[in-house]
Amino acid sequence: MSGKELVEDVKRRTVKARFERDENGYWAVTARLGPNESAISEGQTLPKARRRSVEAVALHLDVPEESIEI
Repeated sequence: MSGKELVEDVKRRTVKARFERDENGYWAVTARLGPNESAISEGQTLPKARRRSVEAVALHLDVPEESIEI
């Protein structure tokens, strides 16, 4: 492989998530993955909550974080 890095094509999956701000200012995120499946996360800021929701969905689905779009 002449020093070139292999890049694997990753199929992206778009997941809809609900972002709600609680009384303490934190963002709670619920991503529905199926009829009885959800990934739940939170964050003090919206960007942090989004990053954590991507991580939670990727862990739940056992896929790379790069393949998840929230």
